[in-house]
Amino acid sequence: MPNNNNKDMFNKIIGLGESSPVKSYYPELRKRLKELEKFRFMMDGINDFIAVFEFGPNGKLLDSNKAFREISCISRKDTNDNILSSIVTFNNGQTVNWDQNNANEHSTVTYTGVLHSRCYDELPVEFKLTPMNIDDQRYLVFIGRDIKERLEKENMLTKLNIMLEEKLEKVIQEKLKHQEMMIKQSRMAAMGEMIGNIAHQWRQPLNSLGLYIQDTVDAFHLNQLDKEYLEEFIDNSMNQINFMSKTIDNFRNYYKPNKAKVVLDVHKLIKETLSIIEKQLEANNIELRVIVEDKNNKLVSFGYANELKQVILNLIANAYDAVKHSIDNHSIDQGFIEVALYEKGKHIYIEVRDNGGGIHDKIINKIFEPYFTTKQEGEGVGIGLYMSKLIIENNMEGSLTGINSDYGITTFIIKMNKKI
Repeated sequence: MPNNNNKDMFNKIIGLGESSPVKSYYPELRKRLKELEKFRFMMDGINDFIAVFEFGPNGKLLDSNKAFREISCISRKDTNDNILSSIVTFNNGQTVNWDQNNANEHSTVTYTGVLHSRCYDELPVEFKLTPMNIDDQRYLVFIGRDIKERLEKENMLTKLNIMLEEKLEKVIQEKLKHQEMMIKQSRMAAMGEMIGNIAHQWRQPLNSLGLYIQDTVDAFHLNQLDKEYLEEFIDNSMNQINFMSKTIDNFRNYYKPNKAKVVLDVHKLIKETLSIIEKQLEANNIELRVIVEDKNNKLVSFGYANELKQVILNLIANAYDAVKHSIDNHSIDQGFIEVALYEKGKHIYIEVRDNGGGIHDKIINKIFEPYFTTKQEGEGVGIGLYMSKLIIENNMEGSLTGINSDYGITTFIIKMNKKI
């Protein structure tokens, strides 16, 4: 230990003699040192990385907490050898506003970047920089945290989302293929029915043509084959042939691929569809009723013409089967199928009803399920109503519902948007 003479000499050299005014600052200095130690102790207990730099692009590292020192491997002794740009690299071209006038005090800005450690791998960090004034000195406070685990989880979540999207797309494509297959099955089943309809449509014209030809032979033997007779024969024959040709055109148009939405004259479309099946209904003593609320009011919608025809034909075909079954079982004497067209508000409604006995309450909620059928094996596959509902709701942005009424009446209701 130094003797008293040396101590006095030391005090004189630094100006801390008994009469020195500097000595009066000792209590304040000790107080501030204790506050600094307390502050450092508190900062060392925080897991975030905290450091204080001189304000400016080349501002040196002045102090830091334990977490920052451990991750950067920079001790308090060598803080002044380091500046912010040597410790942290900013992401995406981010920069700090070093303008003393514009960098408002306590205006915190959040960044992401990489912290360069002397003894560990580079660490991805998210950090906040806050300018601060203390005793007329400008500082920059750095508070950062490790986001490596968060980025790994985000990367994993991104990969998982991509994988789920791929699986979802695969499921959607498989479902679309399945629906397309069911549509083809439905159309093939309808094609078989359509051929039967054509046979009904052609039977009467062919009989008429046969009678005209037979009558021509008789007229020849009776010397009645004059110009007037031939003109009448030609007119009558061409009417029958044109009717048969129109039947083929309707058949061809029904099966013509058309995936473009068009403006639909709903009344006209219904008439074209009914012309395909009306002869078959007539031949089986089933009355076809068409009710249009206002024939002078053209009801127009927007959608796929052939698909809407398919839905209407499916509903009428189901009604035909139910009514014919009731007639064959002597449940009713006279069958009917009624097609009603009307508008309400912004929507167009098509109702198809029949007196075929109705649908049992236990199964009415299942009728739109795929492959559900009440028909005997070999008479139906149970996809007609399913596909009809799919077409109306997915392709026509409408709805299809089925209800039971009194006296064995079944009603199917198509609701579509009206084109204004």
